Amino acid sequence: MELKELRQQIDEIDAQIAQLFAQRMQCSARVAQYKYENGMCIRDEERNLEIKANAVNFAGEDIAPYVRRLYDEILNISRDFQREVMISVDKDTVPPQEHHSL
Repeated sequence: MELKELRQQIDEIDAQIAQLFAQRMQCSARVAQYKYENGMCIRDEERNLEIKANAVNFAGEDIAPYVRRLYDEILNISRDFQREVMISVDKDTVPPQEHHSL
């Protein structure tokens, strides 16, 4: 297979990854809303370990260190995003005249 074809395959896979990431972030926003409404913390270390273990199982042990690194970053991004969602939800609950003091 030629390099150009291999790169085209990577581009197609990257497009799928980006679409799946967008879906994951939409779901993460709904999780943030749930956590906010139920007074829950953003970080759940037990869940993070479960997610990484599942990802390694899907990808295989031969690339496990890379999968763990990838998911460390995905989970960090997800937590940052959830914080932003919670801040947004919190601002939406403040009466309009009080928004200026935030």
